[in-house]
Amino acid sequence: MLQTHYLSEGLRTDWIGGATEQRPAQTVVTFAGGPALAQYHIQPCREGWVVALQWRGSPSARELAPTLSAFVQALDANGAKLAQSDGAPLQGLLPFAQLPLDRDIVDRRMLIAPGAAGATLYVGLYDYVTGERLPATDAQGVRLDGDALALALSPPDPNIVCR
Repeated sequence: MLQTHYLSEGLRTDWIGGATEQRPAQTVVTFAGGPALAQYHIQPCREGWVVALQWRGSPSARELAPTLSAFVQALDANGAKLAQSDGAPLQGLLPFAQLPLDRDIVDRRMLIAPGAAGATLYVGLYDYVTGERLPATDAQGVRLDGDALALALSPPDPNIVCR
């Protein structure tokens, strides 16, 4: 899926994600109610990070509230928010309750925080009406602190432009 930007210097298209049949056997995080984070990729770039999240649906996920949202946050060493991208996959176009069962969805997000070092990425799911987070467990079934996957971020790379 592409997003088109109409800029003063012309058009720019960015890939925001799509379906993939390449599915790892084990998932990284499972959330109560069914959806799972199958895998992720983080690319440091000049302006921050490009984060690709591979989401997997399940039959039980069909019962999830339509107000379910992912949170993808970069926090500094003191816990201050550097960048954030909340919403359902594919920039809100695909609710978690509608994730397909036969393929995963790659959801690409950009976190802009130039010059940030020593940051941690947090990924989880919550209901944006109630603020309640879905319980999250790792691949071994251990509950994650704060119901979020925490990943150390490499410093932004000045040689790569975020796209």
